[in-house]
Amino acid sequence: MINKDTVNKLVQEYISLKEHEYKNISSKLKREYNNFKSKIEYNTFNNYNDTHVILTYNYTDYVIREDKFFHTLNDELIDIIHFTRGKEINFSILKQEIKKHLKNYKITNDMIDLVLSINKENYYVRESGLTFIYSLNQFGINSLDDFKIEIGYKDLYECD
Repeated sequence: MINKDTVNKLVQEYISLKEHEYKNISSKLKREYNNFKSKIEYNTFNNYNDTHVILTYNYTDYVIREDKFFHTLNDELIDIIHFTRGKEINFSILKQEIKKHLKNYKITNDMIDLVLSINKENYYVRESGLTFIYSLNQFGINSLDDFKIEIGYKDLYECD
């Protein structure tokens, strides 16, 4: 059992680590101006608490966005397995929805598969399902905008 202070400490340590990493790389590139920003968003549903950390920074003219999520239920850290009842995650529905949002961009199936395999925790808990959040930047698009896709709980796992 952990408490909110512990999650907040994890969040702050994550931000500090990423900022240190950014400054270290930035100094090796001899950048004079550091442009590292962090933002934290919270979502609560019943006893679920989602903490979304959004980092933006750049080394060149291309701005990078990183999203990190921490999820708790009754002050215990949980992950996507909690919602899939231990079954195989069904990303085919999510992949189809992502393709719809990215139809105006030349994004390959391999890129979508890579993002899905890396970012399994990009969601907020809602009553009817999980709302997955992806930034266009995650798909190599030079934009900090994001989009949201809601997937019902029953659709998250494959039926036997």
